Amino acid sequence: MSEETNNPERQRLEDLNIEEAAGRVTPPDLSKRILAAAERGAIDDAVTPISGAHSVPRSVRPPAGRRMTAALPRRNWQGAGIVVSAVLLFGLALLAFVVWKGPADKPAGRPDTAEQPKGVQPEAPGRTPKRSSSEESTEHEPEKRPEPDLQPQVEPEPREGTPEPEHPDDIVEQPKPESEPRQPEDVVEQPDPETKPAPEPEQPKETVEQPKPDDKSEVKPEAKLVAVASFSAEGSHGGDFGFAVSHLVRTADTEDWKGANTPEARGVKLDEERNVFWVMEGTQLKLGGQEVALTTGCQVYVAGEVSLQIDASGMHLELIERDIYVDNQHTNSTLRVTRGDFELLIGEGAAVIESTKSKLDIFCVEGEVSADGTIIPEGHLATLTNRGLSRIKEASRRDWFHPMVGAAPTRHLGIEEFDTEPSGNMISGRLEERTAEQLGGGKAGHVASDSGRDAAVAFRFDGDHATLRGESVRVRYRASGAQKLILQMFCPARNDNFGIDLEPAKAGEWHVLEIKLSDLRDRVSHKDAPPPGTVLSSFTLALTGQDDAQLEVDWVELVREPRYGE
Repeated sequence: MSEETNNPERQRLEDLNIEEAAGRVTPPDLSKRILAAAERGAIDDAVTPISGAHSVPRSVRPPAGRRMTAALPRRNWQGAGIVVSAVLLFGLALLAFVVWKGPADKPAGRPDTAEQPKGVQPEAPGRTPKRSSSEESTEHEPEKRPEPDLQPQVEPEPREGTPEPEHPDDIVEQPKPESEPRQPEDVVEQPDPETKPAPEPEQPKETVEQPKPDDKSEVKPEAKLVAVASFSAEGSHGGDFGFAVSHLVRTADTEDWKGANTPEARGVKLDEERNVFWVMEGTQLKLGGQEVALTTGCQVYVAGEVSLQIDASGMHLELIERDIYVDNQHTNSTLRVTRGDFELLIGEGAAVIESTKSKLDIFCVEGEVSADGTIIPEGHLATLTNRGLSRIKEASRRDWFHPMVGAAPTRHLGIEEFDTEPSGNMISGRLEERTAEQLGGGKAGHVASDSGRDAAVAFRFDGDHATLRGESVRVRYRASGAQKLILQMFCPARNDNFGIDLEPAKAGEWHVLEIKLSDLRDRVSHKDAPPPGTVLSSFTLALTGQDDAQLEVDWVELVREPRYGE
């Protein structure tokens, strides 16, 4: 038999419990005795066995020194008061915590922010705050609060007729503290002021988002077309070089040639007022003997195929096929001519260039030409091949009558039409209006006019003019009452004029006078002509005649005829 079975005291208590449960025995009412003993302090800390439903076997009681909170009967007002006080204190503590952690009064217009305790750095959004080891150790432990110093009460034995006490279902349980106080839902954590990102301004709905620099969908402005040359819309010379071509253009090797005057043509634009085609950069031309005027002032006579570009060095002409004549004098620019790997530089010079697949034949007509780093002087020829530049030799008389030189058209160096005051100012005469009928057809305009026995029309050039070989001066004039005409041009270096005396044409009619500068003579010895390169600064056309003589000048033009063999 076990120790529990041989314990008479335990058996007596169990029998008593059974009798009480069956209602045959009523425990005595000991409440008065217990309260009196409590007032005298006669009750010690020993755990007293409780009879009835609240008895606790001694074998399962907690060890000495550790207390256990027992269930309180309804009549134990002292224990109930302690429990209620503990609940109230906990509620006040929880209310104080909510007020402390809750949102403070906010001024109107400010965003909701939670007041942070002093000395606590606010956390940046999205970051997990670091906790100390002491905080981590206590984070999940319930808060230890002092337990009330209560002793289990001994249920007094009920008297005869006293009803059995009910099971205390309405016992108030002491609330357990939460492992960690919950943070109110409306508390907003503040980001770190140092790491707070700057808010991006909201774009209005009407704002069109601008493409980023690296966005592939960025819309780029179209490149503007640049005119680099022009040629007459009247037609080409054609058959002089064995083939007839009229103004064929294209913008790439893969395109078919199109007539410049067709709607399909690309790279050219018709100027109806001047009756010329403007050639855009990158356009290829196929002409059968046609003058092309570059915007730099250079004149190119094309009997073949060329392409025009502008690069870092200036104007660039690519000779694709056949021959060209280049007159680049009096332009203050350098023209670069290429044919495959061959390259020529033409500064103040004129040259004939004939091309084949393997060589370039170069004839320097005037000035000088640079080929393969070597200067070809005026009046000399050379051939450029893959092996370099051949021996330079002097041109023969037959070379000077080269068809490209003879076929090259007149080059217009400058013109004064008197529609406005000349840039260099008038020296003599005045500007007057004339109707189209008075000007002999065409359209109305202005003339420079003077009257009297010594009438003269004179003006200064817009800057000094250096003469060229083959240069001439053209004048459209009308005179009446004149006996002699004097045409002269002033040379500042000699402080004198180069001029010529002329017989006047039929009085009252318009005439075009053309004089080669090589026919002018100085006014002192009447022997010296102005050599090429002579600087002239002004023009004068005068007459001598009757007192009522009158002189009118419609325009004055300087031109160059490239026929050096005559």
